Amino acid sequence: MTTIILADGDKDSLGILAKRLKTIRSTWDIICLNTGAEVLERVSEGSVDCVVTEMTLAEMSGFDLLTRLKNEHPELIRITLSADQDNEVMLESTRANHRFINRAVSDDVLIGAIECSVKLHKVLQQESLHSYMSGIHGLPSLPEVYQDMMTELTSPQSSLFNVARIIETDVGLTATVLKTVNSAFFGLNQPVESVSQGVALLGVHLIKNVTLTAKVFAQFEGTDLDTQRLRQLNDQANKTGALTNHFGRLARVPRSVVDHAQIAGMLSNIGQLIVMSGKNSGVSQAETTERIDPELLGAYLLRLWMLPDPVVEAVMLQNEVSPQPIHTLTPLLIVNAVRYLETHLTKVTDDEQRQSCQEYLETIVPSSLAEKWLESFTDLELLTNGPAPDQARVA
Repeated sequence: MTTIILADGDKDSLGILAKRLKTIRSTWDIICLNTGAEVLERVSEGSVDCVVTEMTLAEMSGFDLLTRLKNEHPELIRITLSADQDNEVMLESTRANHRFINRAVSDDVLIGAIECSVKLHKVLQQESLHSYMSGIHGLPSLPEVYQDMMTELTSPQSSLFNVARIIETDVGLTATVLKTVNSAFFGLNQPVESVSQGVALLGVHLIKNVTLTAKVFAQFEGTDLDTQRLRQLNDQANKTGALTNHFGRLARVPRSVVDHAQIAGMLSNIGQLIVMSGKNSGVSQAETTERIDPELLGAYLLRLWMLPDPVVEAVMLQNEVSPQPIHTLTPLLIVNAVRYLETHLTKVTDDEQRQSCQEYLETIVPSSLAEKWLESFTDLELLTNGPAPDQARVA
C-alpha cells in the first residue's frame, strides 16, 4: 500500500481533497495533517512514501518543512501543491522538493503526478543501477554556475544583467554560450554579441539551460572520451533542446513546463556520456545482472542532482510510446514527441514518414498542434541540414 501524507493548514480544504483522492485511489493510505511538526513526527515513525504539502501550514511554512524533510529523510518523495507559481522557482533553487503541482489541476492529474514520482523513485532504487553507477569514476556534478543562476532567479533584486554577469565571469563559458545561441538551432535573425543580449532575446530560462548543458559537457572535455562523438552529442543536445523549447511554446504550456522540457531535451543523451565514461573506467554492463539503458543511467544522475521529477522522468522515458490516457501536456510528452520525430522522420520530404509521424503526434496533441510541431521540426532540419527557408525560425 502507498502511504501519502497530505499537509495543509486549512483543515476544511484538506479534508475535501483527501476524500476526493481516496474515492479515486481507495488503495492509498492517506494521512491528513495540519502542522509541520505533525508531519515530521509521523514521517519519523516510518512507512511513508510521499508527503504532499501546501506552502501554508500551522507553525511552520511548507518551505521549511520540505527543507527539513530533504535533510532528515532524503529518501522520502516531497511534492508541493500550491497555487503560487513563484514558489516553484524558489523550491527548485534549493532543490527542496521533487515536484511542484498547481493546486488548480484536476484530481486525475494530481494523482497521476504522485504516482509518477512514486514509480520513478522505485525504479531508480534498483541495486544493479546503483552498482553500475558507483563503479564509474569522474561522474559529472551539477555545475555551480547553474546553482548560482537558480539562486539569482529567486532573489528580489534579480535582473537580466545579474544573470548575464554570472555567466560572464567564466570566459570559456561565455564563448560557448554565445556560440550556441548564434547557431542555427535557435534561428535568430541577428547575431548575438553579448550574453546580456542573448538573455534579452531568448529569455533567462533558455540561457540558463544552455549554460547548464555547456558546463556538463565541458566536464567531459580533456578526458579519454572520443572528441568527435562528444561534439556530436553536444550538437544533438542543443538541437533537441531548441525543439523542445519551441514545441512547448507552440503548445502554450506554462513556463515551467517549457523550462523542464528543454532541460530534459538538452540532457536527454547524458546517459550515453555515462556509458562512454563507464567503458573508460573499466565498467561493463556485462558485470551487472541485467542490461541498463542509457536513459535510465541519465535519469539516475539527474535524480542525484535533485533536478525536478518532470525532468528526470522525461529523460528516463523519452523513447517510450506515449502513455494513454493523456490528461495534460507534460515535459515527458514534449520530449517524447521530439525524440520520436528524430527517430522516425529521417527524411522530412518523405510523405509516408510525415503522415506516420503526424498520426503519432495526434495521439498526444490536437491535430492542429501536431501540424505545427511537424512544421517546426521540418524547418529546423532544413536550417541545419539543407536550404533554409526564410520563414524558418525556431527560437
